[in-house]
Amino acid sequence: MDWTRILTVSISMVLTGALIGWFMRAAARPPEVEGEAIQLRYPKSMRVFMTIAGSLFAAASVGIFIAVALGEGGDKLFRISWICVPLFGAMGFGTLFELRVNLLADGEGIRGQTAFRGFREVRWDELVIVYYSGGLNTFKLVDRTGACLRMSRYLVGHELIVELMRQQLPKRVVGKAIDNYRNAVKAGF
Repeated sequence: MDWTRILTVSISMVLTGALIGWFMRAAARPPEVEGEAIQLRYPKSMRVFMTIAGSLFAAASVGIFIAVALGEGGDKLFRISWICVPLFGAMGFGTLFELRVNLLADGEGIRGQTAFRGFREVRWDELVIVYYSGGLNTFKLVDRTGACLRMSRYLVGHELIVELMRQQLPKRVVGKAIDNYRNAVKAGF
């Protein structure tokens, strides 16, 4: 068995676990409050990391594209570039778009700038269903018109919104979303 591969995978797993733990601790900080509204944003440390990572992914995409355009690396790099350029580009710009997320929640509902869909607003009294995705660590709130707003578990203040939903929304709307969220938190995800 190749011990270098085992060591590399082990180190990657430990670093990834530490990074996710760091993000979770950062998201557990007290949120900013504006009057009666709770501001939901990614923690500053996470925004800095996202800026660096997004920029590196975008730069890697451009670098590979330039290398292929200049004829460097031969056929192998050309074939790899068909996967890497779009993948790194999407990851880079997707990460940078996430920085735009800035939501406000109050007794009326939750509204604000989302990463990809622009301004969204859902009122608590118009919600018909709430989902929680453990894989994406997000809540999906859907209102009567079918409009939805996604709220990441990594946003500072999300725990207060979960409690607000638990108190204000009927069980038929919340369903198992909060239970699924609490189970994911207990499991360390």
